[in-house]
Amino acid sequence: MLLAHSTWKEVEAYLARSRGVVIPLGSTELLRPAAMVNLLGDLWEGGEPNWAGACAIPNARLHLYGKSAPRPGRKMGHVSFVATTLAAAQSQCEAACRILGIQP
Repeated sequence: MLLAHSTWKEVEAYLARSRGVVIPLGSTELLRPAAMVNLLGDLWEGGEPNWAGACAIPNARLHLYGKSAPRPGRKMGHVSFVATTLAAAQSQCEAACRILGIQP
């Protein structure tokens, strides 16, 4: 898996290392600025969150972890954004927070 905002193949390195294979570190060069909103279990208190609204924001990537039950404080996923500037990515995160009812 190549992260959307950098050149480092994090999962590939983790899997290699877990098998005792040491590979040289890859480049950590930033390709594009990115920002992320964590999705905690509290978000489900009023029912299913407005995923369609959050995903309608340009460059939104929703990642739900497939956990069986939300609980307050339990990290259930995240929404990430890549943009041409950090300010734009942060603005997209703030828009997602407003749509989902999260305090930024």
